[in-house]
Amino acid sequence: MERYAVRKKIGSGSFGSVYIADDKSNPGLVVVIKKVELGGLDEKDRRQATAEAVMLKMLKHQNIVGYRDAFMVDDTLNIVMEFCEAGDLASHIKKRKKSGEPFAEAEVLDYFA
Repeated sequence: MERYAVRKKIGSGSFGSVYIADDKSNPGLVVVIKKVELGGLDEKDRRQATAEAVMLKMLKHQNIVGYRDAFMVDDTLNIVMEFCEAGDLASHIKKRKKSGEPFAEAEVLDYFA
């Protein structure tokens, strides 16, 4: 964790929390760190969490957040990913729903293509 300077928590889910951070070894690079607490999980859930990091490492696509690194600190799996300044798909869907403005067919096809 010495490589990263955590700024603030930006979200949480059932298995962990997500933080925005600066990569000290690459000035100006902002990343997201997903911290998954493995201490209270059974062996099956621990394997699934670790498999997520392995799967993210293999995925390379313009519409999938890029994997940068993964490491353990005590019983916490830290998955470092690219920071999406414009937000993720879920946030775009929420904004559109709130505004009542539907996605155009071309936008939907672009996301899924």
